[in-house]
Amino acid sequence: MTRKRIIISKQKEIHRLKLLGHNKSEVARLANANRKTVAKYWDEPLLEEQDSHDRVNEIDWDYIH
Repeated sequence: MTRKRIIISKQKEIHRLKLLGHNKSEVARLANANRKTVAKYWDEPLLEEQDSHDRVNEIDWDYIH
């Protein structure tokens, strides 16, 4: 059985609380997450950040037509 990844909003909350200066135990309590889950995502970049290089900010309509 594979483990389910947590949703992006939970990852964002972990990173937000980390940036506010909370330690892992405090983040786990405040985000209502397991300490092991917080530790797993503590230094990992957000999924949105990982995929952002594949996205474009503006559509090149000349290229499409």
